[in-house]
Amino acid sequence: MKKNFTFIHTNFYSYYSHISKNKEVSVTKAIDLMLKELKILSDNRLIIPTYNYGFPKSKIYDYYNDHSQVGYFSELFREKFKNNRSYVPIFSDCSNLKDIKKFKPINPMAKNSTFDFLSKNNGKIATFGSNFAPSFIMYVENCIPGGPRYRYIKKFTGVLKKKNVKKTTSTRFYCRPKNIYFKYDLNKIEKDITNNKILKYCKTDNQFKYSLFNAKKFKEYTLLKLQKDHFYFLDKKTKFIMKKFLKNKSRIEIKDFEINV
Repeated sequence: MKKNFTFIHTNFYSYYSHISKNKEVSVTKAIDLMLKELKILSDNRLIIPTYNYGFPKSKIYDYYNDHSQVGYFSELFREKFKNNRSYVPIFSDCSNLKDIKKFKPINPMAKNSTFDFLSKNNGKIATFGSNFAPSFIMYVENCIPGGPRYRYIKKFTGVLKKKNVKKTTSTRFYCRPKNIYFKYDLNKIEKDITNNKILKYCKTDNQFKYSLFNAKKFKEYTLLKLQKDHFYFLDKKTKFIMKKFLKNKSRIEIKDFEINV
């Protein structure tokens, strides 16, 4: 079995705007075209994030009914391949193949996760219409010995509901502080990995531009950067705030948190 899946962040409206510039195209047709092109660029082995952030409050991960909250296409993809969704609360993924269902990590950004699988099996990560902001960054942060100082570990426990079956489930990962300015320097990261020939820009048959990078190469490159500067991923303002906040502390320790990147 080939293992080099492609994990894809999408923005359907960007794609639809592109292909409907010169001719009228229905939304249904555009969705079909987009899926076709995603299958081509991923060699028909694609993974789409279907994140839903309701679990910390509801304490329930409804496998079939919790909608994806990360884009229109992501939700349509979830509905189409609803039996191929991972069992991870909050950071669930969905594939056109069933392989990722076997991933049941406690930490969705660490060992035995989708990103860990991609990193170890020549997987790729694409940005298709959306801004460059790969959640894979959080996986790399988990690879820092002891974890990132500017995040802290939080555990969430609840119920996994699949039709009429309910099972206790939990997940834990590094969260970022709430009500404190926090921003990655995504422009810098994108520029650095482009200059180092890790990120490539490509076009589909419909001439739609997207970016693509190898997960393992991104991990290796950014871990080297993090060895020199633990705050490499952060923008200048966040770096200043965090260094001041963490002065004389080994890591952040607060109760308020945010679960998104």
